[in-house]
Amino acid sequence: MIFEEMMNIQVLPYNVCLNGVEYKYRLLKMKSKNGKEGGSPMKNSIIVPVDGSPHSFFAMTEALDLSKRLEMNIVLVNVQHQIETLHTKMFFSSSDVNEYQNQLATEALKEVTDFLDKQQISYEKVVRIGYPIHEICKEAEERGAKYIIIGSRGRGPLRGQMFGSVSLGVLHEANCPVLVVKGDKDKANA
Repeated sequence: MIFEEMMNIQVLPYNVCLNGVEYKYRLLKMKSKNGKEGGSPMKNSIIVPVDGSPHSFFAMTEALDLSKRLEMNIVLVNVQHQIETLHTKMFFSSSDVNEYQNQLATEALKEVTDFLDKQQISYEKVVRIGYPIHEICKEAEERGAKYIIIGSRGRGPLRGQMFGSVSLGVLHEANCPVLVVKGDKDKANA
């Protein structure tokens, strides 16, 4: 307790139950110089990559729980692949491509944003264009985010290497803690 007062931090218990196994963590929350919790809203955020899959929805529910406990902001990030190439420029205008990418992002974010809106929970949406691993990590770094909470398809290391695993890539590239949430396979495949 004395250490916590000297270092101006608050220790919060955080329990996560995944696949029937309970994991216990202690999270450290910094206090500002005036003694109040929190700090800069940009540095007090959780990045949640959303691709429209059930796995990203599971990740959002974990982020929601953590954000309530730590009074942090949720930032939903959707990354669209760069499709504006020489060939697409010949047939489509940049505004058509942007409109199409925004439409895809809106569809991917719909289930999560509808859920958060019904719960009256504030959040921020960000759509980025590029390679998902780099763009997710870049968004977290630019914001100084505390955490990235990302869903996993659960392909395993071999199939993940062959087909690409965004969660594994983010885990290795991110400069902040990453929580990979593996959802219920039965619900995800339904």
